[in-house]
Amino acid sequence: MLDSSDRSITRLHTLTQKFWLYLKLIVDTPTPDRQDLSLPRSIVEQILFTRLAGAPAPSDLVCEVEDVKLAVNIDLAEWIFSELIDYVFDTYPANTHLKISGKTIDNTFHLSLSSSQEQTAGASNSDSEISKLIQFTSPTDENQELVIGLKIAKKIVEIYDGLFLMSDIDQGEISVYLTLPLVSDLLPSVELQSQPVAMSSQSLD
Repeated sequence: MLDSSDRSITRLHTLTQKFWLYLKLIVDTPTPDRQDLSLPRSIVEQILFTRLAGAPAPSDLVCEVEDVKLAVNIDLAEWIFSELIDYVFDTYPANTHLKISGKTIDNTFHLSLSSSQEQTAGASNSDSEISKLIQFTSPTDENQELVIGLKIAKKIVEIYDGLFLMSDIDQGEISVYLTLPLVSDLLPSVELQSQPVAMSSQSLD
């Protein structure tokens, strides 16, 4: 009973942090800066390493992310990838083959997270429809975390003039697709050290 209470308190605390971050992104929207820089491949690998507790990646998970530089604040980039990966791991069935793909197309970074099963094309969804994508029997804190997490990721992508699309659910399958800007080759090179994922809204203060 005590462990259950502790988990509930932790989830409520995390949900509250995410809620306030989402409000902050709306009320005090960060402005993209010329010095913004993040490494998607390094971020994704670190998130997966932490998520899998250092164990080898399961055979039903494929991760192919190009080694590129994004013109996105590192803390915000970590939020995007963390929320999407959490959503994928917590929503997809255990026996579903997952693929995380990140590549450059027309000087823009394209990221997709999808199931390898046969999918039926669905219409993209707006921010107001994201919560409808996840069908729950009860509004638990964990489920609300997934919904607000998707909204945070979508809002950050929009700040950088990117696209954020999700397909409709079809037999438990969803495809997530987004685009983010790359660092221009004309800008001065900025050195960036790999950092652990920051999951606190204090990193944006």
